[in-house]
Amino acid sequence: MVNPAHSIEAKLAKQLVEDIQSYFVKKLDDLSHAFGRDIGCEAAGWLRDEGRHGGGVRYETRDELVFNRGSVNISQVHYDDDETKKLGSATAISTIIHPQNPHAPSMHMHIS
Repeated sequence: MVNPAHSIEAKLAKQLVEDIQSYFVKKLDDLSHAFGRDIGCEAAGWLRDEGRHGGGVRYETRDELVFNRGSVNISQVHYDDDETKKLGSATAISTIIHPQNPHAPSMHMHIS
């Protein structure tokens, strides 16, 4: 279980990246469905220090007919319990999308 960051700014940032992630994952699933496929993205979570300092969720594409590989990742790491850290929290979203079609554009993005 993830222990969330305490600051209102960190909570707002996390909600923002979760909303963006949901949008991207839905559009990737829609693309797979447009090809008559019913293979959606699959979630995989991770924890920082067993969740004490945050964590994140990665959605990976599973439709190998449409995607060579792809993922949409969010993370939030915080140190609310460690005043020696200069940064209270860091929130990010990143994505890497490589279609199977070599003529279709790939996408790489990271925002933190």
